[in-house]
Amino acid sequence: MRESGVKKYTRKSDNLMYPEISLIQRLELLKPPQNKVSMVLDTDPYNEMDDQFAIVYSLLAPERLEVKAIYAAPFANARSGNDEKRGMEKSYEVVKEILDKLQGPELPHIPPVFRGSDRWISEDNAGFKGTAIRSEAAEHLIHLVEAQPEGKFLYVVGIAAITNIASAILLKPEIIRKMVVVWLAGHPYNYYDTDEFNLRQDIYASRVILDCGVPLVRIPCRNVAEHLLLTVEEVENRIKGRGEIGNYLYKAYHEYLEEKKFISRPIWDMAPIAWLVNPTWVETVIIPTPLLAVSPLQTEGYSTPFLTQKLTFEKNRKAYCTWNNDPRRHLTREAYRLNRDAIFQDFYHRLDKYRGVGKIEN
Repeated sequence: MRESGVKKYTRKSDNLMYPEISLIQRLELLKPPQNKVSMVLDTDPYNEMDDQFAIVYSLLAPERLEVKAIYAAPFANARSGNDEKRGMEKSYEVVKEILDKLQGPELPHIPPVFRGSDRWISEDNAGFKGTAIRSEAAEHLIHLVEAQPEGKFLYVVGIAAITNIASAILLKPEIIRKMVVVWLAGHPYNYYDTDEFNLRQDIYASRVILDCGVPLVRIPCRNVAEHLLLTVEEVENRIKGRGEIGNYLYKAYHEYLEEKKFISRPIWDMAPIAWLVNPTWVETVIIPTPLLAVSPLQTEGYSTPFLTQKLTFEKNRKAYCTWNNDPRRHLTREAYRLNRDAIFQDFYHRLDKYRGVGKIEN
């Protein structure tokens, strides 16, 4: 049984074609991982503090994850001065800072860091004509995927706007055969909207990922990743004082909550890492890949109360995103529930072990 033909990107041009992946191949690639996997992490840690937790978690699970590289992703909001290049550069600096704090005998392997795109994939070069934005991250990703041995594949974990990963696919469409994208983005396929930061930052890159046929595991934010709620009390009792990296995470969390006047915050970006560490903690289902529908932004008449609040600081905020569903689409894996306590307990135990004050329990 095969999926229907060669995938095309037909929104503006028919001249970019993606390799075909059969239904059997796709389902095999979408199986939850049972053994240690190779992965890269695409992240924007200057945007918020949950990326920092995800980076640390991925590196504290070496028996499950071999992190080959970390890529700095662009973002544009008030924190970056509405400048995606500055967001990427600042994120690059944060990743380097975290790795410097983790460097030591407990973690002999520290992955290299690469700068990503300095801008979005614009409407004029959105891949409709096969063009893409070249960056250190996109070029390195292509090299890594192409170097995978026959029968092996690379997990590409995205916890930011998907520009770097989409650009790599546009530059070398064949790589979709040897990679699985695990992406924190959007909301559930049956939610009333999918108006979420990672998804809407670079709408054209998001459409590339959803439409090109790359095997995709998507972790929604609403009703799934948002349950990874972390409180001040937990951070003070379970993270603060766990060595330099524990104090760093405590400081990043505490400063962000003070700035936003929050008393707790979801650590959204840990969810994709948790799925790779133990898929039973993040329950998933196979569904047809939803279509991303984009409407011109009109604030008047909308009943959604948060919509106008999100407009103020976002340069790329020009549309409102929802899902359309078509049962004929290629299949994807989507998370629908997670075990918040199991994930945080695992993270705390790993942090304790890293500093020599506890052990990892099975």
